[in-house]
Amino acid sequence: MRVAYGTSQRVDQLLAGEFSVTRNFHAQAFLLVGLAEDTKFNLPEVVELPWQDRYFGVPPRPKHGQTPKLGTLHASLYQAAAAAHAAARRANQGQGRQ
Repeated sequence: MRVAYGTSQRVDQLLAGEFSVTRNFHAQAFLLVGLAEDTKFNLPEVVELPWQDRYFGVPPRPKHGQTPKLGTLHASLYQAAAAAHAAARRANQGQGRQ
């Protein structure tokens, strides 16, 4: 599974290859995704992870319930995510990465 890094820091300052999901601007999408905080995702920084409890299991003392949060990208975010993905691909190709 490819996983993009996400952060709740500086969600209003997007760089090339980033998109955000926020309560104020994407209310329906925010509920569907299942995030606890406004979050921006950095698509140039992705990692491949195997589907294992080590990465996707419930932590020992979960703050947000007993199940991992696996959300769905709301249709209203497709254009922003596609633009961020295209920018990430351009950035990665410029650095010799795919």
